[in-house]
Amino acid sequence: MSKSKSVSVAAVDMGATSGRVFVAKWDGEHLEMSESHRFRHSFASLGSHCYWEMGALYREITDGLRLAREAEPKLASCGLDFWGVDHALLLKDGRLAHPIYSYRDERTRLLMPDRESEEAAELYARTGIPPVVYNSSIQLKETLSAMPALRDSVERCLFLPDYVNYLLSGAKENEVSIASTSQLLSLDGGGFDAETLNRMGIPQDWFSEPSKCGKVLGSVESEKGLEGLSVSLVPGHDTSCAFEGAPGATEDDFVVSTGTWVLAGAFSDKPFPTELGLQKGISHERCGDGGLRPTKILLGLWMVERLFDSFGVHPQSQQDWSSLLHNVEVEPVPGEVLDTGDSSLFNPSDMREAIDAQLKSRGLPLPASLAAYLRLVYESIAESVAAALKEFESALGRRYPRIVLIGGGAKNELLCRSLNERSGCPVYAYPTEAAVIGNAAYQLKALGAIDSVSEFRKGLAKQFD
Repeated sequence: MSKSKSVSVAAVDMGATSGRVFVAKWDGEHLEMSESHRFRHSFASLGSHCYWEMGALYREITDGLRLAREAEPKLASCGLDFWGVDHALLLKDGRLAHPIYSYRDERTRLLMPDRESEEAAELYARTGIPPVVYNSSIQLKETLSAMPALRDSVERCLFLPDYVNYLLSGAKENEVSIASTSQLLSLDGGGFDAETLNRMGIPQDWFSEPSKCGKVLGSVESEKGLEGLSVSLVPGHDTSCAFEGAPGATEDDFVVSTGTWVLAGAFSDKPFPTELGLQKGISHERCGDGGLRPTKILLGLWMVERLFDSFGVHPQSQQDWSSLLHNVEVEPVPGEVLDTGDSSLFNPSDMREAIDAQLKSRGLPLPASLAAYLRLVYESIAESVAAALKEFESALGRRYPRIVLIGGGAKNELLCRSLNERSGCPVYAYPTEAAVIGNAAYQLKALGAIDSVSEFRKGLAKQFD
């Protein structure tokens, strides 16, 4: 894999509840990663709506980059990945035209097409993305319906990593992986789909042709302490970074990224059959090079986080976590698991009450403790992934010999064991920062330090085994 001398880059990985900045050092054979900054964040409710506090997020990102540069003065580049779908609308002078909505906002529900409708089928056939309340397409449709004057005043729509790239470098580009979460790209061609944009009433000139990753956008000019730092275009979607950074993962593997959400899928040139894909909720997202990555989005560790809120318990130390997980381990396996596709679990005011309501409606007993609730949730997540594996194998006509598990859930032995038992498939868990690896890989490609992201990923398997 060796191509050049040591290169250091900063990977900014933004999840929906926390952000991290890592320094990744590549010596031609090994990748060393060290955390420079980590912070919690959340959307803010204002009235009945939910918005991102973008100014605070940007300050955390730039503070983290300064810390990374202090730790590694020869830092060559930075790259950013975010969660999907959310976006910024910009006026001609680059100012925000409107506060940035969070995908958790409920304003789009009344405009949602029924999944069984002809409209939903036509949209899916064109874009490969199922109808979900947080799709950028439906968000933008609602925004323009409520504020039609924006159609004439807005110049560009940038997804959140594109927007931060613009703030840092001045480049306004729509990166392909993050754009693919929007339900606005063509499944066949990969560009923004004119018919879908027209159907939603969204101006076509708000977007540029989706850009593939692995190039330098420009350099930072106006942020003190970051002047001259190159900004590289990496997969803007954190899931794409994670999949493309999963050590050793190939087209023969079923890849599962576990975090706030669980993203289960595979690298595949072949899409799901339209009717089946829509029925199963398969999202045909794209990698940083534009290749297809069919993925099923499942409810994940968000349920755990919200249960902690319900019980007023938030483990802080490793000892806290060890004690809690021991209690979860000794709980019996529940006879039935949750339907994690139930929309009532999406963003309830109280997760425990939402779980209780589902169990009561099915005539099932309620867990007696936090540990019992967590056991139920972990088993439910594992069952949803096992079911997704079977759907992929049946639809794509192939057999996946192993599951590559990445993200926070890869550290959870109970979840790994349950997934193995429920799927009957070996689980290779990499409790490493896969999104950081994928982010760094595309920066290294942009800088000419490596030729191929897939070969880079393949070569890292031995390092992280």
